[in-house]
Amino acid sequence: MNSLAASFWYGLLPLASLLLLGCPRASILSGGTDGSAPTALDGGGASSEWNCAADPLCRMFDSGACACVGPGIPPVGDPSGWNCHLDRQERFVCQHEGDLPPGGWGWRCHPSSGWTCCGTSVGDPSSNGWTCQNLGTDATLWTCSRPTTSEDTPPGGGNWACVKGEPFGGTLCEEADPEEPPPQYPGFFFPKSKPCTPSSKMWCDGLQYSGWGQVECDPQTRRWKTKVVNGKEMIDCQEFSTGERPDNCCAAYHFFFNPSCCERSDCVLLAGTRGRAVPPSAGGLCDYCQPMASECVEDGARCIITNAHENFCGRPCGPSAPCPLGYSCLTIKLPQGSEQQCVPLDYSCYY
Repeated sequence: MNSLAASFWYGLLPLASLLLLGCPRASILSGGTDGSAPTALDGGGASSEWNCAADPLCRMFDSGACACVGPGIPPVGDPSGWNCHLDRQERFVCQHEGDLPPGGWGWRCHPSSGWTCCGTSVGDPSSNGWTCQNLGTDATLWTCSRPTTSEDTPPGGGNWACVKGEPFGGTLCEEADPEEPPPQYPGFFFPKSKPCTPSSKMWCDGLQYSGWGQVECDPQTRRWKTKVVNGKEMIDCQEFSTGERPDNCCAAYHFFFNPSCCERSDCVLLAGTRGRAVPPSAGGLCDYCQPMASECVEDGARCIITNAHENFCGRPCGPSAPCPLGYSCLTIKLPQGSEQQCVPLDYSCYY
């Protein structure tokens, strides 16, 4: 038998912007108010070098960059299906209906190499660029993935932080600072230069158990709150005793914090959301499970945590109890000793 370097959890676990006129350097988020294309200052077409349409408003970001927001840019009721408005920080928020796996319901998504969504469908929803497979023991639960396309963000360029799923009516994008690179999770250790928007929250790696936690933006410093741990300044990431995490299947299959499961790539929560506690698992082979209180229902089944920190239910196996197609009987390390369990050939139930 092969040996899978995995572990079984043993015991109980306690659980913006300033409005200015006529800024000299600007970036454009869309075309002119008459629908015409903007003119590049140097002819190169870089997004930070566009001239703006007539009589634009320009606003200053924390980085010192300006962005033109002339009336109707981006247009409300855009022919491409995007509907946009300015939020309280004077940044664009744009929503696009649909663009989820066709058919089914309850789709919750997270960015991956493209987008990955899970939801319920009575049949295989694979189409329109989505490739789907069953998830766990529920024949109606599917996970679907597709590559990123140009239609995943509003037209006209600019930087956007987006979420996708049925709760958002499709795709919802918030404008990001044009001087910043595409938003990504900043890492476990506190990046002192990383700004944040007051009242915002971010998913993070919990300081106590490495579970899912949240950190708040300090309204005075406009930076993520920190604390000193063993002489190091770190994000003050507070875990919930009720187990909140992103509202998607990826987070259910990752008991410990995994930034790739966040609803958007920078792990910042959408305003007004908090996440959710993971619903009880069906507990069958390859269903997700809570390592702190294993929900695996088959006799002798273990809640397995792989080296990639994915958690799912196994099944006892051996010469007289072979695994089903697509699984191998592997030796799983326990706190004391080891035993054999059925594990997917690629060591993953979610991906």
